[in-house]
Amino acid sequence: MIEKNDNQSGNGHKERRLKNVRLLTGTASALTGEAQAEQIRTVISLREEQLQDEAASESETLFLTDDPKLLKELLGKGMAAAAYHPKGTVMRDFPGASYIIEEPDQLEGDSWHKIFQRLCGLPWTILETERCILREMISEDLEQLTELFDEEALRFLEGPGEDPVLERELHNEYIRRVYPFYGFGMWAVLDRQSGRLIGKAGLEQNQRGTFLGYLIHPAFRRQGIAAEVCGAILSYARTELGLESLWAETAPDNEGSLKLLLDLGFNRIAERSEDGHLLLKKGL
Repeated sequence: MIEKNDNQSGNGHKERRLKNVRLLTGTASALTGEAQAEQIRTVISLREEQLQDEAASESETLFLTDDPKLLKELLGKGMAAAAYHPKGTVMRDFPGASYIIEEPDQLEGDSWHKIFQRLCGLPWTILETERCILREMISEDLEQLTELFDEEALRFLEGPGEDPVLERELHNEYIRRVYPFYGFGMWAVLDRQSGRLIGKAGLEQNQRGTFLGYLIHPAFRRQGIAAEVCGAILSYARTELGLESLWAETAPDNEGSLKLLLDLGFNRIAERSEDGHLLLKKGL
């Protein structure tokens, strides 16, 4: 029997850490349950991951199953669960599955942890710089994000809406949809020493391409933080996301932003955006 996990913190399962990957097999696979389990153990061992802690609780376990009914039960109980479809077997329908894993030996690095975090609603840590940490935004960030919009920022950017309920709905919907779909988005910028949210920066997708964006808290501007963070994002976009170019836009009279983008290697193009902003592009 699978017990429902209620050991959750107020910040979206922040206490949950992956300690075990467990295979629960039905009758769908051409392999026996023992062979599958041995395959999973071998994969974990090859990856040198310490993810076979038999004493781990259910809230610390990533479940893999080839049984659609069992997957539904696991997900219904709040477990972190993914479908397991051994390569070469007949494909089955797995309603509700966010991940279908065919070849676990192809998972690299911290992929197990990222799958677990995504299934638990935990934010991914994207990158770290000398002074900052970039992670995915969480629901609790909303109030601090609104503090970024002082008079100077509102000259060039659209601020938060007047309806706080709607703003929270939009914020949470962004977290639920954008990160899993694109694998990137606007991320929270945290001060490494204090953990305080001091800005947001990241990548946004539109019809033209992928755009770099950022906004730093008024108290932390003009200290080189935007350049530090955006430079790291450019490297991440190239090495981790495989992007070949990035776009950016800025208001013509936003001299500070224009200088930063030029210093980062962006080049102005003749065309402007629909709202009259300057458009810039950079090859990676």
